[in-house]
Amino acid sequence: MAHPDDDILIKDIKSRTVNTSEAGRLYQEEIERLAAAGVVWARDVQHRALAHGYRYLYAGGLKRISGVFIVSRDKVKRRVRRMLARPERRPDGTRTGAFQQDFWMGYTWDQIEELISRQQRQMDQLELNVAVLDYVVRDLQRQAPQAHTPAEACDLLGLDPKEYLASIPIG
Repeated sequence: MAHPDDDILIKDIKSRTVNTSEAGRLYQEEIERLAAAGVVWARDVQHRALAHGYRYLYAGGLKRISGVFIVSRDKVKRRVRRMLARPERRPDGTRTGAFQQDFWMGYTWDQIEELISRQQRQMDQLELNVAVLDYVVRDLQRQAPQAHTPAEACDLLGLDPKEYLASIPIG
């Protein structure tokens, strides 16, 4: 769980830049400064950042060296990853929150069913994201053609962006 002061720091940095590389650098500098000053929550963030950073690099390397295999679908050759993430579990069966990168052909049938379900949820979320983006472009561009962004269109139309997004009729 994030510390409230971490959220405040992130909001502050977000208000200063939209460039994620710069924001990441600023965030790292602030966390390092606060951790060096003995701020406990900043030390926790620093430890998590190191752990997640190394895990991210390792997982990326695993994917890179594991490669893909080719399947045909509708006469088109497609790439399928050899390694997919499987939730790591404790001896009692509860999830640890981490994921294990494995060659899925070694999964049990139940693990494959769980993988299919997780992949389907991700696909459903991506489909929803595309539907919302498509609706926003078609709706706001039509209503405010002079606007260059959805946020600018909302401003010109006197709409609150969060309320506008919440009102989108996605079936």
